[in-house]
Amino acid sequence: MPPRLDPKPLPRIAPVKLRPEWAEYLDSLPEKARTGCPRRPWTAEEDALLLAAVGRDSWDNIADKIGVSRNTAKRRYRELQAKK
Repeated sequence: MPPRLDPKPLPRIAPVKLRPEWAEYLDSLPEKARTGCPRRPWTAEEDALLLAAVGRDSWDNIADKIGVSRNTAKRRYRELQAKK
């Protein structure tokens, strides 16, 4: 049986400071809708960055630049493509 390792403490993460428009959007939601990970509005700049980066960069890098998860970036890309 392998030796038991002591678990490492998780790194402390600084609180996230939301953009004013996102904070206002989240504050406008009913209390029930605030559980989980609610969708936030995308800006035109984020959409442009996403569209310009697809095919040139990895999904992980694109998502990091925008500040969303990889799956969220992919979902938004599919939404934008469906609008065309």
